[in-house]
Amino acid sequence: MNVLGLQAFYYNHAAALVLDGKLDFFIEEEKVNRVKAQRDGFPVESVRAALEHARIGLEDVDEIAYPCAPWPYSWNLVKYGLASVVGGFTRAGWPKEPAIGRVSLTQDRVLTTLQFTPPFLSKLIRQNIRFGRIPGRIPKVAYVPHHRAHAASAFFTSGWDEAAILIVDGSGETESTTIWDGRGLDIRRLEKISFPNSLGEFYAAFTEFCGFDIYSQEGKLMGLAAYGGPDPALEQLFARVFRVEPEGYRVDPRYTIDGPHSFGYAFSDALVELFGEPRGRNGALTDRHRNIAWHAQDLLEKGAIEMAKKAVRLTGKRRLCLSGGVGMNCKMNGAVLLSGVVDDLYVLPASNDAGVALGAAMERARIGGDDPRFQLRHAYYGPQYDDAQIERDLKVVKAPYERLDVEKVVDLLTQKNVVGLYTGRNEFGARALGARSILADPRHKDMLDIVNANVKFREGWRPFAPVILAGHEQDWFVDGRESRYMMKAFQVRPEKAAAIPAVVHVDGTCRPQSITRDVNPLYHDIVAAFHRRTGVPILLNTSFNVRNEPIVCRPIEALRCYMGTGMDALVIGSFLLRKSAG
Repeated sequence: MNVLGLQAFYYNHAAALVLDGKLDFFIEEEKVNRVKAQRDGFPVESVRAALEHARIGLEDVDEIAYPCAPWPYSWNLVKYGLASVVGGFTRAGWPKEPAIGRVSLTQDRVLTTLQFTPPFLSKLIRQNIRFGRIPGRIPKVAYVPHHRAHAASAFFTSGWDEAAILIVDGSGETESTTIWDGRGLDIRRLEKISFPNSLGEFYAAFTEFCGFDIYSQEGKLMGLAAYGGPDPALEQLFARVFRVEPEGYRVDPRYTIDGPHSFGYAFSDALVELFGEPRGRNGALTDRHRNIAWHAQDLLEKGAIEMAKKAVRLTGKRRLCLSGGVGMNCKMNGAVLLSGVVDDLYVLPASNDAGVALGAAMERARIGGDDPRFQLRHAYYGPQYDDAQIERDLKVVKAPYERLDVEKVVDLLTQKNVVGLYTGRNEFGARALGARSILADPRHKDMLDIVNANVKFREGWRPFAPVILAGHEQDWFVDGRESRYMMKAFQVRPEKAAAIPAVVHVDGTCRPQSITRDVNPLYHDIVAAFHRRTGVPILLNTSFNVRNEPIVCRPIEALRCYMGTGMDALVIGSFLLRKSAG
């Protein structure tokens, strides 16, 4: 059975292709269409790329799997759309909220409600495929509930026969947090917390309040939190918004979902009355913002740990699969793992809503009689371009190049050069994992400022992550464990922190990627050669893009990024480019 999974019409658009139970292709649309954090789109270019990679036509696909149960979702939107209308009127009888983006919040909810009815949604999918000029018979659309798709994406790729499953996001159809029991091919829901009592919406509210974009820049709030600390006055305010309970949490929706929203999408006017004026997108960051971020992160971690406790108690299993948009918070994931509540933790590298494209496809494949389970060992399931295509692009841009030599790459790195790495198939997920990466020497503290300012063009307080040779984790991290996808944060051993200052955050943590040769030989060989040369089995690794742009996909995009930034050299396929002869 061939199943095409889609995530569309909201955020994190993606396409996944599962052929006879085997994952063949998976990528986010923004990497292919080059539109960062697009909303209300459709993954037409991802679908095209998936079919081209598999060398099949749309007529060879048996089902399209979409990660939503439309009627429950529509009802939830109607319920809160009506609440917004009632809460949004002032005494004068007119809506208090201004337009946010293209439409007001109330209009947005009404339009979304109409969109997510089964007949309209199926028609919309068919139309977007046709508008995208993808030929062939369009298969039937099958729907998979949102949180079930999250659960399938995590459990079926974990390689475990049994595990507890915790899904935490903004909302599915009517739920925001769910607990599942995974056994073999069976996934059974045991518990749910209903929207709007939502960890995801809580964190999104303070992401936007601190001046960052919701559903895409929550990682900035996580990074900012390390610069803050506890504040007794803020603690009292947060207590009115969020309460940690035994094996649970409680978010007061008056500050997130309900009521008028004159200042933002994710938080209400009541939150502004409580906390004061929100930060503008380009406003100054103050100690108050840093402390707000710290408290939001602290409560998120405590709430997630309580839910993990409940998942372990209900299932009797101490292995935990975690997914949902909140699962992208690597600091929270590390806190759950190191809390002692669980013995092991697996988080899909695309645990945000991109992952439900994969989960929906795997679940429909299971229903169709296939066994989609496997142990995910790498994330390289996107498009690939061979040396012939790369060389054609090199000639187009008239860039001088030479054949690749790993030792020359290490020469460049040890001389404080910043090196791009473009090899093999694109990785899926929000983090670059060696297919589309930028590398630097972590031993020099100023490399953090150099890469932020001259290559990434982003805020100087943003941290970078390390790639480490598998097997060395215990030597460098407290309670270090293999972590392949930069989805868990660990404390760096104090005696080691001074050796790799460019990848240690201000709180002493980092989110490592463990690399083995079998999954990416070139990437591994560069790190291994650097280790032989310096005694340090670690490199700084960040995504191959600049601020507000998606990770590069095609060779020409890598060349454009390389030439338009302060990157010093580029490994691309079997070739090496250098901006100077040094």
